Amino acid sequence: MVPGLTMHEGERMRRIRESLGLSQKYAAAELNITPSCLNRLEHGVTALSYRMAVRAARLYNCELGAFDESLGGPLRTIVPTAQR
Repeated sequence: MVPGLTMHEGERMRRIRESLGLSQKYAAAELNITPSCLNRLEHGVTALSYRMAVRAARLYNCELGAFDESLGGPLRTIVPTAQR
């Protein structure tokens, strides 16, 4: 785990991906990274950069704050932007 990075960011990113029914392989391809890289992001081994967070938020159709509990609130309140 990267020092200073909460595991919540990657975990929330994984939960959003899974709630959308997207495979790790598909999401990785859309994010232009390897499935292994996405796995490391989701498990907190690699830091989630701002640029990657923006790309993931676009892919998952959610707000950027959805990956950070301090910005997005509880995961259960996340609503894709297309439904608002």
